[in-house]
Amino acid sequence: MVIPSGLVGSFGKHSTAADLTMGVSGRSLRAFAAAMLLSVGFGLPSLAADPFRSGASPMGAKTGEAFELIFKKSDYKAAQALLKQVETREASEPLMYTLQALLAFNNTDDKNWSLISTYADQTETAAKGLSKKGDKPSQLRGNLYLAMADFLDGAYAITQDGPVRGMSAAFGKMRGIYGSMKKARTIDANDPELNLVQGFLDMMMAIYLPLSDSKAAIQKLESVRDTNLKAAYLANWALATGYRTMKDNDQALAAINAGLKDQPNHAEMNYLKAQILAAQGKRAEAQPLFTKALQASATMPDNLVAQIFYEACKNVQSLDSKSRACDPQRDAIRDDKTDPWGPPVSTLPKL
Repeated sequence: MVIPSGLVGSFGKHSTAADLTMGVSGRSLRAFAAAMLLSVGFGLPSLAADPFRSGASPMGAKTGEAFELIFKKSDYKAAQALLKQVETREASEPLMYTLQALLAFNNTDDKNWSLISTYADQTETAAKGLSKKGDKPSQLRGNLYLAMADFLDGAYAITQDGPVRGMSAAFGKMRGIYGSMKKARTIDANDPELNLVQGFLDMMMAIYLPLSDSKAAIQKLESVRDTNLKAAYLANWALATGYRTMKDNDQALAAINAGLKDQPNHAEMNYLKAQILAAQGKRAEAQPLFTKALQASATMPDNLVAQIFYEACKNVQSLDSKSRACDPQRDAIRDDKTDPWGPPVSTLPKL
């Protein structure tokens, strides 16, 4: 899986349900699965102190730290190590398993997709435990992560079973997803975490499947952006991703600029802005942002680093019209078997 901006950009043209079920490329299927997993990541709160609710945080402290490592520092490597350390200590926290699913989706190869299914099962078990607790925040989060478990199952089905059976299975999960979301909304319809997740999910469903209203999705995300300062960067990131996918680059640029005011050094958000600028023909402005994103190469998955490098290479090639070995250099980064992480920035090929 690539980063949020690259993920959604890989879909290409808007697809109908018929397009998806009657036969699309494996890349598109994986991109759709990735968007489902991305929906999980965008709605997650940061650090041990819950930014969405006052009082004691209902989530595991170390799991919250792992989330911050990914979504504020682009340090997937440290996040994975931390999550492994707390697997037993915070076993009742469903967020821990959804984060591990996201990491697995970034790092997996074609033979290891069963990890996604495993983490879906573990997310479901932990979420059921939360939903049975007496306090409302736990019940809300329990239902929210039951929906996340169905996301993961749907993503796994799409990647494993092909365009017809896989999409059929994913559609079958929709009832469970929206049923769990509905239960969560009856507890607190204004919950920012819930609106962030559902807003992004609804946006993706509206773009690629005739199942939702993009305007309503945008309103949910904007409500989070406007009412919760700590989570505003996540809402802006989600809005920018959605607008970019809808080919509304002006709105996408405004949203990502707002997000970068809160997180100016975040690699993936700089990457997304670079993509948007390149799509607008502003390639000279885009290049320093590609370079900035690659500064975190050693802590991000090699698939992601390879894609950022490739787009940076193609961008500078467009600027100076000099031929470069963008494809083989990308492949060398992506196919490196020494570890799942990208090379240090000092060892990346020179552009």
